[in-house]
Amino acid sequence: KITGRRRGVKKAIIFNITREIIKIESVKSKIIEDTVGYIRLTSFNENSADQIKEKIKELRQNKKIEKYILDLRNNPGGLLSQAIKISDFFLNNGEIVSTKSRKKKENRKWFARKGDIIDGETLIVLINYGSASAAEIVAGALKDHKRAILIGEKSFGKGSVQNFMDLDRVLGNEYENIKPLGALKLTIQKYYRINGGATQLKGVVPDIILPDMYSYIDFGEEQEPYALQWDEIRKAKYKEWTPNYKLEKVQKDTEKRVSKDATFSSIDENAKRLNKRRNETLYSLNLDEYRALQRTLEEESKKYENLIKSDETLKIIALKKDLAENKADTVKQASFEKFEKELKKDIYLQEAIRIIHQVQ
Repeated sequence: KITGRRRGVKKAIIFNITREIIKIESVKSKIIEDTVGYIRLTSFNENSADQIKEKIKELRQNKKIEKYILDLRNNPGGLLSQAIKISDFFLNNGEIVSTKSRKKKENRKWFARKGDIIDGETLIVLINYGSASAAEIVAGALKDHKRAILIGEKSFGKGSVQNFMDLDRVLGNEYENIKPLGALKLTIQKYYRINGGATQLKGVVPDIILPDMYSYIDFGEEQEPYALQWDEIRKAKYKEWTPNYKLEKVQKDTEKRVSKDATFSSIDENAKRLNKRRNETLYSLNLDEYRALQRTLEEESKKYENLIKSDETLKIIALKKDLAENKADTVKQASFEKFEKELKKDIYLQEAIRIIHQVQ
């Protein structure tokens, strides 16, 4: 209950507010071009694996769907346990990831259980500079096992595991007069891909790299002042998945197509411009010269403002369950309509669709 008073009114008004349980949705899904199941994972929270499993189950009820895209772009990571479960969904056997601690006895390895949730269907994973930590575990495992084609840009490069220490709990009741004391985030482990390398600093490099507006700008974990260094351990023993396509051919065909694409060429040109401007540190103190520079920058920006246009020919279908839920919730409906518009303007998704049809 909340008690309030209107201005000029002496009598208090009591409002009854009922709390609602909010379920954090980290997974969105659509059907694209009738045959592709698209899943976007925005973070690895405590129920992400269950949400993905539920979405895949619903997608597989549509017998036309025979290819899948897992979108991990701008996913900052989250729970290691969820990354392992989600990797396990698509792997039939073998090691997924290992962690190394200061104490040898605390080192761990995680392995996939038998069974591929999509029965070996074609899988593409989208990553970019914003894909970090747990997202890199999934991307790295699927790439090393050759279970998926990775598309996009090099990931963030965070290969460490943190633990939070609540200082109030550590010190007990002795310092009640100065609480709260806050918490410490301690790095306790590093994790390693099955190829032996850490994702720390180097990140995960896609099989197919596409031009991006940040292609020439250095950022990621390596820009942190006290970042842990890259290292490697002994390579794990594992059997690679045998795809029904030749990756080298897919890479060559994509490179040829992208090199002739006017939009991707403009994105690359804009990326070079941004990097050049970023490295410029000297500015004229002459007002006329400064204003002239600002006009030039504005003209350059306008040139690339409407670079990516919506692809209205891209067929996007909502899942039946989502449609039913959205009817009763106008906020969800608006969110899904916005999501669909974003997908139609997503040139990287459009290229992923071309590639996935290429490897059928």
